[in-house]
Amino acid sequence: MVDKARNAALKLLRDIDIKKAYINLEIKPALKDNSLSTLDRAFITDMVYGVTRYRLTLDWLIKRYSRGGKASPWIRNILRMGMYQILYMDRVPDFAACDSSVELAKKYAGQREAGYVNAVLRRLIQEKDHLVSLFPQDTVSRIALKYSFPEWMVRLWLNTMSETSVEELCAAQNIRPSLTIRANELKISQDDLIKLLEQRSIMYSCGVYLPEALNIEQNVDVESLPGYDDGLFAVQDEASMMVAHVVDPRPGQIIIDACSAPGGKAVHMAQFMKDQGRILSVDVYPHRIELIKAQCARLGVNCVEPVCYDSTIYNEDWYGVADAVLIDAPCSALGIIRHKPDIKWRRIEKDIGELLQIQRQILDTCSLYVKPRGALIYSTCTINPDENQNMVNSFLNDHSDFILDDVYQKLPHALSASRDSRDKWVQFYPNEDKIDGFFVARMLKVR
Repeated sequence: MVDKARNAALKLLRDIDIKKAYINLEIKPALKDNSLSTLDRAFITDMVYGVTRYRLTLDWLIKRYSRGGKASPWIRNILRMGMYQILYMDRVPDFAACDSSVELAKKYAGQREAGYVNAVLRRLIQEKDHLVSLFPQDTVSRIALKYSFPEWMVRLWLNTMSETSVEELCAAQNIRPSLTIRANELKISQDDLIKLLEQRSIMYSCGVYLPEALNIEQNVDVESLPGYDDGLFAVQDEASMMVAHVVDPRPGQIIIDACSAPGGKAVHMAQFMKDQGRILSVDVYPHRIELIKAQCARLGVNCVEPVCYDSTIYNEDWYGVADAVLIDAPCSALGIIRHKPDIKWRRIEKDIGELLQIQRQILDTCSLYVKPRGALIYSTCTINPDENQNMVNSFLNDHSDFILDDVYQKLPHALSASRDSRDKWVQFYPNEDKIDGFFVARMLKVR
């Protein structure tokens, strides 16, 4: 008999494969099926994200054990699921992983293919305890296969980090993070939100550096948390929360958020401003503007003005009007792989060069909107120095009217104390800081 949760996970993985769809967009509606139990939803989520996370390693094993020829999408994903359970889901017995995969193969591909799936998985069970010894032993290939990362990413990180640090980074990026929320203090205090969570026996922990960050320590649908429909909290990783602190907006100011969608940082800044002033929340895509509007509506934010516009193009109406401009730049997103493991397979090496051009173009253009003595904040969710530190240095070398400000003056003392040495910008790493990989720099316009 085919297991319901595994069957649902298989269909999702096949659809993601064929349609090249985003995991988060595919899985959310699928989990709303009322016939699924809470345990089913947790299993499906673990399976879909886990198989995606370890896809390179799983496909290498499929090829190693293959009889030749290309497996159909059904069989390829059945094997991925079976292997993932055997290698990475300790609570699932090997025989259960194998038998359930065979049943799925019978349903979707027939008896002959079921026999093939059985043979492959049984061989893996025999070899799994010495699997790493089967991998190529050169540094890049070994790390890539052990942690399931593209070789180009591993090489990129080895350019600036030790081998040990790269392994720690890859391991941290493979750990699924907690859901992190913060109180919408336009509607509720942090203490009162915590009381709501405790009344519903929701397990939580406080953030690493920011007391406003609350990590939900159990598998739960965010929309089922108390206060979601009433807009009592926003969903945001702790690293992302740092950005509004660095901007440090005040009531009555004009802020331009140049790459705003889906609007998390804009609504956070609105909270700092007590919803007084103007935040021009800019994005180039109309459908992403709708995400900003929806977020503002749920949270009851009024000072954010969504604007559909291309931030690489100069807008003379905005020249010198902003107290602060935030550029949360389009980037390689290599710091948020733990949230979105499909980034591993969607991003390719040549993307970096194209992104560098866009980032610099946005910086050059949007810096013109900053008032004298105003602030220009540049942030990314990546851990690539060329997109971060080197980008800021290059900009400053060409713009003598800006100087680098010290972001640590805007951030909790615990963060500064945690660094043995530091620059004026901040770079977070998932393995070191236990939050997303983010970069934030603050520049002041001196004339």
